[in-house]
Amino acid sequence: MYQNPSNFRRLITIIAFTQSLALIGCATNQPMGSGISTGTSRDKISFEEIQSAQAPDLYTLIQRLRPNFFARNRGMTTLDKNAGGPVGGNPDGNTLWVYVNETRAGDATALKSMTTNGILSVEYLDPATAARKFGSSVTSGVILVTRR
Repeated sequence: MYQNPSNFRRLITIIAFTQSLALIGCATNQPMGSGISTGTSRDKISFEEIQSAQAPDLYTLIQRLRPNFFARNRGMTTLDKNAGGPVGGNPDGNTLWVYVNETRAGDATALKSMTTNGILSVEYLDPATAARKFGSSVTSGVILVTRR
């Protein structure tokens, strides 16, 4: 079929390269069907991280592992109402809402009363993603807690 061996080698090389790219694109480091994330992510705290942190509440957990959850899109790093942080009732609309299993649980101060027991993951959703998922009232993003 191929009279020139160099053309045949070129074709085999192209096919091998294409298959390699396809395999790399399909690779994942997550166990399939486990429902529990592994590794680290800037926007998500995994089950393993929650277990190893041994924090007394979710607020402390986030402060230790992902303090950027509280600072994003708001320019503030505090939840202290007296300091004007991103808590409920702010006139500028900078409320960082907390959802537990996709149900609104309150503003970010609610994290101080939530233990880490039974938590599978904690994820920060940026304002655009949060608005698509929960509506336009979540202009400062959402902390999404997933419980068992």
